[in-house]
Amino acid sequence: MNGQGGSHAGSSSGGKHGGEGEGGHDENGPPLWGDQSFTAGAGMAELRNLASFAYHNMPRHNPILSEEEALDIAVFVVDQPRPKFEKDEKPW
Repeated sequence: MNGQGGSHAGSSSGGKHGGEGEGGHDENGPPLWGDQSFTAGAGMAELRNLASFAYHNMPRHNPILSEEEALDIAVFVVDQPRPKFEKDEKPW
């Protein structure tokens, strides 16, 4: 891994997810970090899940990332701040 996740994330998805990971509107991509992103307990917060998703789906409609680029992006995104997982006390 070459540690280029931040630069890949900016060039590959900055237009869709925003330069600060805040997300876009409509079909522009969800927030990747910050208060409105998925929680630390979500499946996408797991490195292998996010790397696999990025590899197979980014950019949308024309996935072109190499395995290394997808992993670099996933490492960068997973390391960003996000809401913590709050376990629900409901019995269901």
